[in-house]
Amino acid sequence: AHSTGTIRIGEWLLRDNAVDEATLTQAAAQQRGPLGQFLLRHGHISGMALARAIAQQQHLLLVDLTRIAPQPGLLQPNRFADYHARRYLPLQRDASGLLVACESPSPALQNALAQEW
Repeated sequence: AHSTGTIRIGEWLLRDNAVDEATLTQAAAQQRGPLGQFLLRHGHISGMALARAIAQQQHLLLVDLTRIAPQPGLLQPNRFADYHARRYLPLQRDASGLLVACESPSPALQNALAQEW
């Protein structure tokens, strides 16, 4: 873990048995850019393993879109350009809030969606 208390992505990948220590150490020495993307590009981990690690690191729910379909009536055709531009898709809405799938979760996106929905 680094000084902010956040567990690094490599540690989550090790915990998930998605990569071994030797591969992780070698990749960390060679990487340019985010370690998870480096491991993915070089075939050391799967996209799902990286998604699981990021979800764990960020305390997010991981949604498998091959298993969960959007709630009927929730998608609005007039907002498709917005879904594409901001890389999100509303999945479910109930009294507790809105569940979205997104490419890059961020406080800015969360705040914007909270205001709009």
